[in-house]
Amino acid sequence: MKCKLCENYYDTKKYIPKNLQCGHTFCEQCLLKKQTSLLNDSNEKEIITTCPKCFMKTNKKLPVSYAILDIIDIADHDTNKNKNNCSVIYCKIIL
Repeated sequence: MKCKLCENYYDTKKYIPKNLQCGHTFCEQCLLKKQTSLLNDSNEKEIITTCPKCFMKTNKKLPVSYAILDIIDIADHDTNKNKNNCSVIYCKIIL
């Protein structure tokens, strides 16, 4: 699976899939470019991430999308088991 912005494949090292509050997911590298810092009412620095798709803003720490990483792991595992039948992999991921 790829990040819709940079077209790089998600992984656990550099292109980590991150969930935004709006439900959209992009890699950490792309979302770092969408962050701004502001001072909140208590004069503390606050990091704001803007969704590149719907433009919703979030100030929370972005969690890793373990669902996407699990799908990638299943696909990698099944690819190694069924190298001659890729339709089996597709069906398992979709279902």
